[in-house]
Amino acid sequence: MRVFVHGSGRTGRAAWPMLDADSGTFLDIDPLRPVEEQTALFAEALSRTPDATVVAHSWGGTLVGIAMAHDVARPTALVLVEPAMFDLARTNESVSHHIDVMTDARTLADAGDLRGFWNLVKPMMFGAQATDDDWKEDEPHAARFAQLTLPWGFDLDEALPGLPPTLVITGAWWDGYEAIAQSLVGRGAQHIQLQGAGHRPQDLPGFSRVLNDWKAR
Repeated sequence: MRVFVHGSGRTGRAAWPMLDADSGTFLDIDPLRPVEEQTALFAEALSRTPDATVVAHSWGGTLVGIAMAHDVARPTALVLVEPAMFDLARTNESVSHHIDVMTDARTLADAGDLRGFWNLVKPMMFGAQATDDDWKEDEPHAARFAQLTLPWGFDLDEALPGLPPTLVITGAWWDGYEAIAQSLVGRGAQHIQLQGAGHRPQDLPGFSRVLNDWKAR
């Protein structure tokens, strides 16, 4: 049995398009809710299937790490897909730059300057410049993105206990995620790369095969 925890975009099974509905339990955790509520929902779901392998993407990986660090829930096995555990690699240049830019951007958003926030965030996160022509379409996305919990500041590097059997999957597109993966490898995880889908390796046809092959070991 598997429990799937999404990142900050699509929810439920929609976040895992290459998987069948019977692949496991797909959690609908609203990333705009307080972290304590998110971890409680995850822990409740895991309590119903305590032997499940947890498969977590992006912020979902950070959420699972927070739950483990605070002894809220502990999976028996774990697959982390591009986990946004920035606390594990804050000395990496790309990670520290990302944190600096996002910190500046959130300062602007908190002061009411949503457009200034988006001017910094859109190029870094989505690879495109923020323009006047796109702002009407971009504004609701910017407003939502400005409310998401930033995936650092949880002391995971110090507080995260020993890992259960863990596989880390990265997309080999950004060295920040590769640095996070190497930190997890140092804690005993295995690591593979699935190239071609950027931050969403789960969108690749070979993703389900990787899950099944790893489970069989």
